[in-house]
Amino acid sequence: MSAVNPYEAPQASLERPDADVGYDETSPFSPAGRFGRASYIAYVFGMYFALMLCAGIFMGIATALGDIGSLIGGALSIIVYVAFFVMAIIFMIRRLHDLNWSGWLSALTVVPIVNIIIAIPCLFFRGTAGANNYGPPPKPNRTHTIVAAVSILLVVGVGILAAVAIPAYQEYLQRASEVSQGMNQ
Repeated sequence: MSAVNPYEAPQASLERPDADVGYDETSPFSPAGRFGRASYIAYVFGMYFALMLCAGIFMGIATALGDIGSLIGGALSIIVYVAFFVMAIIFMIRRLHDLNWSGWLSALTVVPIVNIIIAIPCLFFRGTAGANNYGPPPKPNRTHTIVAAVSILLVVGVGILAAVAIPAYQEYLQRASEVSQGMNQ
């Protein structure tokens, strides 16, 4: 008979391995720190939607004010675009840090084709569990972050599907109309 009581409380530590580390508390607009996938998607695509809204406003200004409006709208567009580009690079640096990769890889996003190769891990790869070379893990995603990320991916997916399906359907209707007219004659 064994002296160990099978109903005794376990002696192992039941705390998470990263419980003493805490979470990344840096500002999302700082290149230091880490971003999880959902946060990265929500911030980047949200920022691009805001950029498109600003572009629409500036085009409205340019249209309403004529030549001087075009100059003002163009200057404001350039300033806002540069600011948004810098923020996109900062967000990518934070996401690369979560993958335990150097933020300098974000400089390669200006190279065609390479930017797609770098974007794939940023969008689809899971970050490093626990602390890594770039700090503690990012905060867990809140519900609104996950909802925003999923909604944005659905909008993009439906947009791509519509861009492919609508012209194909119109071509199908055209051919069906031609066949129908041929049968009536």
